[in-house]
Amino acid sequence: MIQAATCHTDTTTAPFFSGCVGGRTGDVFHVHVGSERILARKASGCLLIPEVSDRVLIFSDQEEHFILSILARSADSPHENMILFDGPTRIRVTKGDFALQSPGGMQLAAAGRIDLASDEIRVHACKAEAMLDQCTLWGRFLKVQVEVIKSAARTVDQLVKRWTLQADNAVRYIKEHDEVQAESARYLTEKTLVMHSKNAVHTAEELVSINGGQINLS
Repeated sequence: MIQAATCHTDTTTAPFFSGCVGGRTGDVFHVHVGSERILARKASGCLLIPEVSDRVLIFSDQEEHFILSILARSADSPHENMILFDGPTRIRVTKGDFALQSPGGMQLAAAGRIDLASDEIRVHACKAEAMLDQCTLWGRFLKVQVEVIKSAARTVDQLVKRWTLQADNAVRYIKEHDEVQAESARYLTEKTLVMHSKNAVHTAEELVSINGGQINLS
C-alpha cells in the first residue's frame, strides 16, 4: 500500500530532480514528484535503503529512474539506517586505522563462519559471556591471571605434556571417587602430611618402607 507523501520537487523532465518516497513494492520505490508518481530503483551507489517519507535525489534517462542518494529524512518518524550491499563485499583501508564506534550496542552475526586474523588481538570488557557448543583452542603459551574461577562441568578431559600448579592454598572436594594413575608419584611437604580415612589399604607387590625418627602405630 502506497502511503501519501508530499514535498517540493523539480520537474521530472530534468535528468536530476528530487522527490519523496511514498511506498515500496519489492525493489521498486514509489516516489512522489509534485503531483506525479514515478517508479524508481535504488542505484548501486546508493547504499542506504530509502524509507517512506524520505526525500531522495533521482536520476532519470526517460526510460528508467534511479535513486542516487537520500537527501533528508523526516524527524517526526525516525528510521533505522540500513546499508545494503548486493553481492560479496569487502572494505579495505590502505593507510591508517579502521574503527567502528557506537554509543549503544554492537552486533556481529553471520549465517556461516566468522574469521578473525591479526598479529595481536585485545579484548577489554567489564563483563564477558560466551556460550559455545564446541570449542577448540590451539596455542603455544597460555597465561591466565584471575582472582576467582568458578567452573561447573559434567565432563572435563585434559591432555597435557606438563602441568605446573602454584598456589598459596588449594582445596579439592570430591563427592564420590578420586583416582590417580601414574608411573610414579611423589608427595613432599615441609611440615605435616595428614591422611585420614575410615578405612585405608596400602598394597605393594614388592616392598613397603616406612622411615622416620619416630614411628607411632596405634
